Amino acid sequence: MMALKNILLTLLLVSCYLLPFSAFAAETPPVNSPDAWSKLGRGLGNILFCPFEILYQPSVIAKRGERWPVAFLGGASKGMLFMGVRGLAGVYEVVTFPVPLPAGYKPILKPEFIIPSY
Repeated sequence: MMALKNILLTLLLVSCYLLPFSAFAAETPPVNSPDAWSKLGRGLGNILFCPFEILYQPSVIAKRGERWPVAFLGGASKGMLFMGVRGLAGVYEVVTFPVPLPAGYKPILKPEFIIPSY
């Protein structure tokens, strides 16, 4: 009987000792969660690579099956529009990178980079 009490007391003391460590495990953010530095990098990338929208959008239209004049003219004009939007979004993200807006430093553009698979 005394051995059982000693075992139970030991288990209770060990669990009380290990319980606070579970709180630290719950507070760690996920590995791929965005933070201020990823927002800054995304903003700088959008500023730097926004001119490539002019080249990328005609290829997107051509992949849909449009002929080359439509893909070239329509894609170039769409690319210039997307270039402006991506550049402004990049400037916004660089200027506001320490502020968690939108919530959790999520990207404001979809896709967050010019090439969606990146």
